[in-house]
Amino acid sequence: MKLTMMALAASSLLMTGSALAQDQAVDDRLNNDSQKSVVKAESPKEVSETRAFGTYRMMKSDLGGAKDAKLTGGVQVYNEVTRNVATISGNLTVLAGEQGLAAVAQEFGLAIVSEDSRVGMGLLKAPEGADLTALVEQLRASDLVRAARIEVIEPRNELHVIKR
Repeated sequence: MKLTMMALAASSLLMTGSALAQDQAVDDRLNNDSQKSVVKAESPKEVSETRAFGTYRMMKSDLGGAKDAKLTGGVQVYNEVTRNVATISGNLTVLAGEQGLAAVAQEFGLAIVSEDSRVGMGLLKAPEGADLTALVEQLRASDLVRAARIEVIEPRNELHVIKR
C-alpha cells in the first residue's frame, strides 16, 4: 500500500514536471525571431476607403477612379479582420427555397456550378461583369431564396501566433 502511494506521488511529480517543460518550450517558440515574419501590415496602401461588403474593402487598383465601382468576378478585396487580400470568384452560394436551385438559376440567369439537392444549397455562377452586390440583394429579396452570399477566395490555413 505504501509502495503504491509512493509510486502515484512520483508519477504525478514527473507528469507535472513534464507539463511545465512543455509550457516552457511553447513560450520559447513564441518568442523566437522566426515567428515575427508572420505579422502583417495593418492596412496596405492599395486599400481604398470604399466598402465592398461586410469586412471587405475594395482595392484602389480595382476602383479605377470611380467612387461606386461594381463588385464583379476577379476583383480583389481586403479583409479587415484577417488582413488578407482576397479575390471575388464571381460565384454565389445560395440556399434555395422549396422550388429548388434550378428555379433560382433560371429566374436570375445564373449557371449551376455545384449543387447539393438534399439541402437545396449550391454554387451559382453569375454572368461575366455582373454586379454581384446588386445580384445578392435581388436574390435575398426573392421568395425562391432563403439565403445568398458572395463567394470569396481567401487563404485560410495560415500559421497565426498568439503573442504574449
